[in-house]
Amino acid sequence: MRSFSKLFLLLWILLALNTSFALSQSIPSKPQGYVSDFAHLLPPAQKEEIEILGREIERKTGIEIAVVIVKSIAPESIETYAVHLFEKWGIGKKGKDNGLLILLSLAEKKVRIEVGYGLEGILPDGLCGRIIREIMVPYFRQQKWGEGLLAGSTAIAQIIAKEYGVNISPPSSLSPNAYTLHPSSGRGIVRVVNSLFSLLILFLFLSGRIGFLPFLFLGGLRGGFWSEDSYGGGSFGGGFEGFGGGLSGGGGASGSW
Repeated sequence: MRSFSKLFLLLWILLALNTSFALSQSIPSKPQGYVSDFAHLLPPAQKEEIEILGREIERKTGIEIAVVIVKSIAPESIETYAVHLFEKWGIGKKGKDNGLLILLSLAEKKVRIEVGYGLEGILPDGLCGRIIREIMVPYFRQQKWGEGLLAGSTAIAQIIAKEYGVNISPPSSLSPNAYTLHPSSGRGIVRVVNSLFSLLILFLFLSGRIGFLPFLFLGGLRGGFWSEDSYGGGSFGGGFEGFGGGLSGGGGASGSW
């Protein structure tokens, strides 16, 4: 019986290793830029618009956004594939984990927004889900892949720009309605929670209950308690030079059409 258990464990390990190897082989070894169209789907003009958006976001905030199109993610789920691709490419700055991946799989009709640890406060799962459902999927149902990816990327860029206090130029080919969510978005809920927490901390401080502790937190409430105000060293100008070694936080959302 013990020998059978050992044999079963060995077979399970070999199967897991084989699956992991197959997945690592199916994931492209390196990106083509901020946009990696491995399905050869996007017209050059739309691809360039997303590239320009990616360059501007990185230059002004340090955040790295990768938009990836693949023919298929089989045999993996889009969540597993996205995590492996994110970490293989190292999207986001090392130590900041401020990367974001938009992954589109044609054969499975799936899309995923995968968020790095450093962006989970700005782009919670619910908000990512709304961007997919309300902005991207309606385009994908009409097979307007470029428009959907551009609108989704722009919606994310505008949320980031507002959080970081910078201006990100939206593509001229899109109307504001194409990338704007209804005001009752998940982002508004996050702001309300943060505001209530700030008031609670201030009340406790004024009542003399918690000494100097509020000062450790009040400065970090914007976009999450441990958000960075500086974007770190390095130059973000010019063209694409590869991603910076960030990690996925496992957050985000998936959708289909």
